[in-house]
Amino acid sequence: MAVIWKFPLPAFNYSESKFIPESFKPIAVDVQNGEPMLWAIVDTDSHYGCRRCVCVGTGEPFDDTGLDYLGTVQLNGLVWHYFMGKPNA
Repeated sequence: MAVIWKFPLPAFNYSESKFIPESFKPIAVDVQNGEPMLWAIVDTDSHYGCRRCVCVGTGEPFDDTGLDYLGTVQLNGLVWHYFMGKPNA
């Protein structure tokens, strides 16, 4: 069954793996109550897998190999760009 889940996103340069459903389909990145959030459609019956999640500030270098753009937020005068890798990448 498809549902929309919300995932908190840190607002600083980082790269980490997240264990999320493989059916993950991002639909929005925005700020809610002063915190960056990601909303995605997930199938609650799908298998889980690891995905690389990256946040980078404007002007900061990073390796975008295998990453898909999720969205950008502006928070406290800074701009953060979010990316995610393919399942198990």
